[in-house]
Amino acid sequence: MPKLKVFNFDQRDYPLNERFEILDFSDSLEDIKSSPTYIDGFYCFLLLMEGEAELSVSGQKFKVESPSLITGLPGDTWEWKNYNIKKGSFICFDAPTIMAGLKDGFSLDPIPFLNPHNRCPLIPISSYRFQKLKSLIEEMKECLSDTPIFFDLLRAQIWQFIFLAEKEYTLNGKGGRNKMAKNHLVDFIHLVNLHFADHHDTTFYAESLNITPNYLNKLVKSKLNISAFQFIQNRIISEAKTLLRLTRININELAFRLGFENTSYFIKCFKKSEGMTPLEYHKLGTL
Repeated sequence: MPKLKVFNFDQRDYPLNERFEILDFSDSLEDIKSSPTYIDGFYCFLLLMEGEAELSVSGQKFKVESPSLITGLPGDTWEWKNYNIKKGSFICFDAPTIMAGLKDGFSLDPIPFLNPHNRCPLIPISSYRFQKLKSLIEEMKECLSDTPIFFDLLRAQIWQFIFLAEKEYTLNGKGGRNKMAKNHLVDFIHLVNLHFADHHDTTFYAESLNITPNYLNKLVKSKLNISAFQFIQNRIISEAKTLLRLTRININELAFRLGFENTSYFIKCFKKSEGMTPLEYHKLGTL
């Protein structure tokens, strides 16, 4: 497969500890059209204000509607399928920029939605916090327009944005039931990342979480807009695409590695997801 485009801050334009940018979705549309699959070398948040989209972030596929927050970590692969976004804003920054002035040893990893393990990139946003996040973006835009830019104030605004998003991610309301549902969803994603090649059925994951398959499916559907089974399938196909892109693995071996006893069924599943066979996908890189 052709090498994916990697977006990074240009060090000539963005000095160390000053690598931060806010972009309207409309300003990024041409880049997305020309490179619908790409890798970000920085933290990237998309506040979806109006519209809908179908995309994946590092193999986790979502159908999202506004208002939502999609979060990406450095090294994440973004893959856009369909989108009808009328309004949205990207917030892009690197760790040194928002860590400047903090004590050594402080990390973003303890923040659950920024931890590379067990996280869900999609955060549905309540109307109350959506207005707060939207106002913060306007304040940050105003700060960026000042000359010179007061980066200490900008960092404070970024942290406020992160903390508000974190409240929505971990609590999503005051009830303990909602918090438990969040934990089940995070644990489900973690289990799928560990066992997707060995267990394709939802029953295994439901039993591991001590919940029913029906409840698991309703939970995943309500939060991610796809079924639990489809989430597992998406993870499998994402792994297949990675191996097809980066290795010369035989299709039969690939099917076996991903837990398919029948290669024909693997090919059928792959084609249903991607509109082409695994071999056709692999050959794209040789054109």
